[in-house]
Amino acid sequence: MKAHITTLVKFGLFGVVNTAIDWLVSVLLVALAHAPEWLATALGYCCGIACSYLLNGRFTFKARGRVPQFIAVNAVSLAVSIGLAKLFSEILHPFTAPILTFKPSTLDYMLSKAITVCVTMAINFIGYRKFVFVVTTKTERD
Repeated sequence: MKAHITTLVKFGLFGVVNTAIDWLVSVLLVALAHAPEWLATALGYCCGIACSYLLNGRFTFKARGRVPQFIAVNAVSLAVSIGLAKLFSEILHPFTAPILTFKPSTLDYMLSKAITVCVTMAINFIGYRKFVFVVTTKTERD
């Protein structure tokens, strides 16, 4: 049980690093480069998952990752991320528009990213554990 909690904590900590990279790239692209939200989300996500593959494989699951499965899990997570970011930014806009002094869609987008991160973290943890970083022999664990 303690090993499972440790794995979850490591995943969460590395998730913060990956998410910070994703968030920073995404928000800077939207706010400064005026990139479309879908493109900013995709590019930020790709930067975050590259970090995720390296950190989680080496330190969290301590297993060699299966690249095709990693790509598949993250493709599902990316699709969910893009869809939810767009959906939530449209839902949040009527509530945030009256209080903003800068481009309204920027705050909507930032809030939608926060909500979306929670959903995609769950998808990734389950997918990584079940399909990507699978330890099949005692030798692979060591």
